[in-house]
Amino acid sequence: MRAILLVGWFVAACGSAKPPGLGGSLDAAWSGADTGSLRASATARWCAESRFGEILGVRGDTGIAIAVRHADSLAAGRYAAVLPDSADTAAASATVGLRFLGRTSVTGYQSDSGTVTLQPDRTGRLTADFDVRARVVGSVALIHLRGRATGVPLVLGGDECTAPWRPSE
Repeated sequence: MRAILLVGWFVAACGSAKPPGLGGSLDAAWSGADTGSLRASATARWCAESRFGEILGVRGDTGIAIAVRHADSLAAGRYAAVLPDSADTAAASATVGLRFLGRTSVTGYQSDSGTVTLQPDRTGRLTADFDVRARVVGSVALIHLRGRATGVPLVLGGDECTAPWRPSE
C-alpha cells in the first residue's frame, strides 16, 4: 500500500514543479542497477498538523521526493533515511524516492538506508543533502542515490497538506 502511495505522490508532484529559475534546484545522480542523473527545479512544503515535510525535484518524467516525517519542523538536522513503511514507527526520519521513465516502464526506487541532512539559510530557504541506498519497489534491484537541493523556498501549509494521497499521522 505504501508503494502505491509513493507512486501516487510522484504522479501528483509532476504538475507541481516550478519552471527553472523560480525556486531552488536539485541535482542528483544514481548508479547501480540503473544509472542516471537529474537536474531540476525544487520546491519544499511543511505540513505542521501532520508533522510532514517534503522537498520535490521534478523534470519531465523524472522526479525525486524527500519526505521528512515525525519532526517538529524542517529544521537543521540529520535524518536517517528509511523505507516508507518504517517511517510510520520511527522517530523523525526521512524517505527518499526516485521515479523515472525507462525504455518500457516507469521505475520507482525508495530509500532503505542512508541519510538526509537539512540546513536552512538566513532567508528561510533550504539546502538538503542526501546519500541513500534505494531499491525498486517489489524487487531486489539497488542503486546508490546521492544529491543536493539548494536554495529551495519553503512553503508552510496549503491545500497539498490535506491531499488524499498525502501520508497521514
